[in-house]
Amino acid sequence: MTLELIAMRWLWLERKCKIVLEQRSPRYWTGHPDVIGVTTSRHLLEIEIKRSVSDFRADAFKHHRLPATRQFHIAEQPRQFYYLAPRDLIEKILPILPTWAGLMKPDGGGYSAEVVKVAPVNAASKKLSLKECVKLARLMTNHMMTYAKHCENHHQNFIYRDEQIFIDWHEHENGTWQI
Repeated sequence: MTLELIAMRWLWLERKCKIVLEQRSPRYWTGHPDVIGVTTSRHLLEIEIKRSVSDFRADAFKHHRLPATRQFHIAEQPRQFYYLAPRDLIEKILPILPTWAGLMKPDGGGYSAEVVKVAPVNAASKKLSLKECVKLARLMTNHMMTYAKHCENHHQNFIYRDEQIFIDWHEHENGTWQI
């Protein structure tokens, strides 16, 4: 399972987020977060995925991560912010982790995330407006429709553990699809 899917699964199952998206943002000045979730109280949770220490260090120089910019826009920052990194990078990242961020790693089975350091709650974080939630739900629908279009020919080839797998999609009378 990819780190993005692990993050999405954690937000959906562990944090009970009602909207979970990757590479989408309701507030465009904050860049494009890897994965976001919206809680039932309409607060934003963000997970940034880092696959190397150099990638992690470079993240600190993004405009919206700079201390002055971050403090100025504190109300638009997510309620909680996490970094998710492969297990072998955790010991290297933990000492240089910003105080405002939490840290996660894939769990032993690779299906969910394990919190190494809990992210502090940003009490100044504003709730998303209903309009922003609708916009995110629309983005989620667009993402799903794009995927459906990609699979429109009803056949998909995947490579899994060096084996090519052919998946055939069948449409049922009720309009649903089954593999």
